Amino acid sequence: MADKKITELTEADAFTGVEPFPIVQGSETKKAYASHIRDLDTPLTASGITVSGDIVPTTPRGASLGTVTNPFSSIFVSSGSIYVESDIPGSEPGIITNVGGDISIDSAGFKLISGSTTPFRLFREGIITIRTDYQDPTSRPLFEIIGNLEGSASLAVNPGTLLQTTAYDGQSNRTIFDSYGSSSFSQLNLRSANGSVFSPTTTGEGVIGRIGSSGWLDGIDFGIPGETALPTRIDFYGEGYTSGSRPTSIKMYTTDEGELDPDGIASLELNKDRLYVLGQLSASLQENYVWLGDSNNRNIETPVSSLSTYLTGSLVKSAYISCYNTGSISLLTSGSEQVIDFTSIWTENGISLVDNNKFTFAEPGVYKLEFLTTIENDTNDEQDSWFWIKLNGTNFPNSATKVTVRKQKSNGEHTHQLVSISILGVAQTAGDYVQLYWTGEDTALGMPYEVAAGGHPATPSVTLNIIRVG
Repeated sequence: MADKKITELTEADAFTGVEPFPIVQGSETKKAYASHIRDLDTPLTASGITVSGDIVPTTPRGASLGTVTNPFSSIFVSSGSIYVESDIPGSEPGIITNVGGDISIDSAGFKLISGSTTPFRLFREGIITIRTDYQDPTSRPLFEIIGNLEGSASLAVNPGTLLQTTAYDGQSNRTIFDSYGSSSFSQLNLRSANGSVFSPTTTGEGVIGRIGSSGWLDGIDFGIPGETALPTRIDFYGEGYTSGSRPTSIKMYTTDEGELDPDGIASLELNKDRLYVLGQLSASLQENYVWLGDSNNRNIETPVSSLSTYLTGSLVKSAYISCYNTGSISLLTSGSEQVIDFTSIWTENGISLVDNNKFTFAEPGVYKLEFLTTIENDTNDEQDSWFWIKLNGTNFPNSATKVTVRKQKSNGEHTHQLVSISILGVAQTAGDYVQLYWTGEDTALGMPYEVAAGGHPATPSVTLNIIRVG
């Protein structure tokens, strides 16, 4: 038979298994039968393909497993890995591997695009751990959330940033925590942990959170050296504020160790255009130093001794009392001490009148006492009298004043002598009190009260002013 091309041969109708086929085996052309191919461990049937070796396309990227319209139902892979080559020749492939029951994706990023309402789910413990090798902390943050289609975001604002979020141009960047239910709450903890990541220890006291702007380096080691930034603000406001709504406030709570209910609450509250401090306000300063603002709107410690050339007022906390007696006072027993009572008060603050004669101080300090009276003599002889102060029931040293009143006039009119006492005293503790005492040589001595007459007001028998000066 003349040589013919394969395309010129007549097509076979069917195979019985005994038809010979030419094959090349060991560089030698031999014959085989259809039954040999049928009985091999590589059956080619309409139900599937079973192979004992690899399936390799003849050219790179030259074949597909299934199509979009005819996909495979399942692909089973053993403990080996699936290598997904990059669309950029020479780049690292993505490798999907089963490692101890966890799917690992190496040498590639992870991009999740889904139209599902729940594109990503966690089961079992529900814990996500993101762990990376060392990266340049000055370039990009570890984790970025970009909320715009362009994928636009600035570089990391501060070195070592872990999380950075970027909104769309012109849109606010908000993080909202909603907790529903009367016993639920949202919480953000910023902890200052001790030790290191390799050997952590118990979380320590001290700074647990900070809000500042890049470039602020005034003693707190925060920001980027050499760079500046616009002033940083923390804004608190009540939305839709009306006269009947609650004021905006910052509240701070303290509790005893092991307790749950707060035993101390202090707050800053903004009501209209006034800021109120509710609770005691104190600051830690050196003795004899105060806080003053400088030209850069900062607080600086300033010694009190340097204020005298700038201030004419007083920095002493105000405390005072002014009182009088609307009845005449007579000496009951000559030579015996007698406390002076006061019946009425013009004004008081920080000093109170107890039992009509004890002036009690709410706080320790230096106080100036000023006493005024007119003493009357109803005898034909000169009479001596003495006035002094007692502190907490004990005579105050060197506080007595002696007053000699002339005898009555020849026409029988009483003589009068003005008595004025001014003295500085020190209250050591809160609750200390002072009293005014007097005595004289004769019970005819007294301090009269005069009613209003002739257009002038009434004349008290005694008046007393106490003012805190230090």
